[in-house]
Amino acid sequence: MIPFANDSFGNVYCFDYRQGKTPSLVAYDHEEGDIEPLCRTFSKLVAGIIEEDDDF
Repeated sequence: MIPFANDSFGNVYCFDYRQGKTPSLVAYDHEEGDIEPLCRTFSKLVAGIIEEDDDF
């Protein structure tokens, strides 16, 4: 996992390469050690953000 951002609580957002060459995106909870899947690819995450922005 390669971190690329964090939140105000110290949790980290990571590219997760554990399943192959194309990383999924996960959130790592630094207090609990939990890893939560967020999106299968970065481009899908960005596409979702753009779609939500179009609703305004």
